[in-house]
Amino acid sequence: MLLCSGCESPTELSTGQGVGQLHYVAFTGPGDKLTERTYADTMLRAAQIAKNHNKPYFLMYESLESAALNIPARMPRAGVLHGRVMVSAFILLLDQPAPAARTTTAVLTEFGSVAQTGTPR
Repeated sequence: MLLCSGCESPTELSTGQGVGQLHYVAFTGPGDKLTERTYADTMLRAAQIAKNHNKPYFLMYESLESAALNIPARMPRAGVLHGRVMVSAFILLLDQPAPAARTTTAVLTEFGSVAQTGTPR
């Protein structure tokens, strides 16, 4: 079973998209094997945070450094530390589309089936 953590960071960020608040999303679980579901759960949590804030788009960053440099990522950062899988990302919520931005509803649709069934749509 994966443990979910999705919290809002008070960190203010100034990028080419303007100033905004970063949100941190992370999933950890036992074992040393990354699965498609692990990524899907993290992507879904990011989209749920965006939806809860009524934001139709979000940018994803692997680290605070990549956020500060405005280098978005398509997928969250993943790895294994001390025998535990960890997948994490920082997200910046947006009202308007931007280069490399994910669409909240598209992410919910794309990764929802993986999180529920383990297979992509």
